[in-house]
Amino acid sequence: MDQSSLLIAMTREAEARCRECTAEAEEQAAGIVSQATAKHAARRAELLEAARKASARQIAKEHGRALTDASRREDAFEGTFSEEILVETRKAIEELAQSEKFGKVLEALLEEVLLGLPGPLEVVAPPETVGNCTQWLRSKGLDDVRVVPDGTMRDGIAVQDPQRSFRLTNTLSSRCEQIKNQIRQICSEKLKSKGT
Repeated sequence: MDQSSLLIAMTREAEARCRECTAEAEEQAAGIVSQATAKHAARRAELLEAARKASARQIAKEHGRALTDASRREDAFEGTFSEEILVETRKAIEELAQSEKFGKVLEALLEEVLLGLPGPLEVVAPPETVGNCTQWLRSKGLDDVRVVPDGTMRDGIAVQDPQRSFRLTNTLSSRCEQIKNQIRQICSEKLKSKGT
């Protein structure tokens, strides 16, 4: 098998692993969104019931102020809801990083970053994964790539040259950070669609 065929095969394998990881993450995110949406619906029902019990005169008198306050609270709740989703997502990432499944995720992250980079290289990895990383590198014929343990690296890897003139970080938390505004937007849209 020539290098081009090997590279194509490795790329396909990495893409398949990434799709598996993405599907699993989307499934977990959907569960989190579903739970949070149910909490939101219950809280909203409580607030509506409380409002119905208020006197008609008080409601008429305070109508304008109540609308403004409700809008402000809803906006605040949306922010809180989005942050809860992000916190739960981060917890899910931490749990995944501590699970047996993380080995496959780590391999996909390694393969994704290492493809096409010229050597010499170092892989910066969580200390508990150094053996797995080294074994994977050897299996791919990358015996010259050194694995450097880093206790601050929890859910992914980084690749750098020995002089540290560049560093490519590929972690689940950094990916989450990159899309957190999209997550907030999706949460806001979901809440508004459930509330109408």
